Amino acid sequence: MEMYTRDVLIFHGDANNMVPLHYSKRTTTTFSSVELVVLPGAGHMLTMDYEEKVVRMTLDFILRKIG
Repeated sequence: MEMYTRDVLIFHGDANNMVPLHYSKRTTTTFSSVELVVLPGAGHMLTMDYEEKVVRMTLDFILRKIG
């Protein structure tokens, strides 16, 4: 992963009981350009619970990067 130098967007729910939040936080030191979005109350299947928000934030991220 250290060789990957492109921008990275990661979503993580703070109520995820399958993958601890510290794993996603650790990626901020692994990748050179990472944006971590922690969604309050979201579990492991956060795209199902926050689909509209995740899609909107992903599109915003892409548009900022291709600006």
